[in-house]
Amino acid sequence: GHMMKMYKISQPLAENLLEGTYALAELEGLDAAKVMNDMADSSELVARYNKDTFHHLKNSAIQAAKMGLSLSVIDKMSSSMLNFQSSIQAEFAANVALGENFNFQKARELFMLNKTDKAMREIQKQLKKAGGLGKYNRIEQDLIAEAFGVQLGELKQISNTGKDIAKQA
Repeated sequence: GHMMKMYKISQPLAENLLEGTYALAELEGLDAAKVMNDMADSSELVARYNKDTFHHLKNSAIQAAKMGLSLSVIDKMSSSMLNFQSSIQAEFAANVALGENFNFQKARELFMLNKTDKAMREIQKQLKKAGGLGKYNRIEQDLIAEAFGVQLGELKQISNTGKDIAKQA
């Protein structure tokens, strides 16, 4: 009922969208009930989507589950990166301190368009292009995590699953 009101869709369409999400999660070898509960617990994030962009939300929930994260972590990262001034400053600080050339502009743009699933793949590409987190010391890793607006453990989970998710691009 909540989804029908939020997206102004019929009950059969709502059921179809949810059943499709459940089936895709199972197909990916994930705990489908956990993915569905994560979506239900992320009402603020879910509210940002509409029936035309629901597939991005569905894919984001599945990506988050693959990474061992929740949609709330993805939402935190999105909000941080969409705070343009602080995000650009953190990106610049990481680039200067590490001698890297991270470019988060595309990820910011994708987050702004609610293409969260694609933004996560872009972040993984940036990490992979830089050679992965393993080449950095603890302080440098913290600086990169701060630039993305997440805790280091969360960033490591995103980075470590990059191989699997980047294939879906």
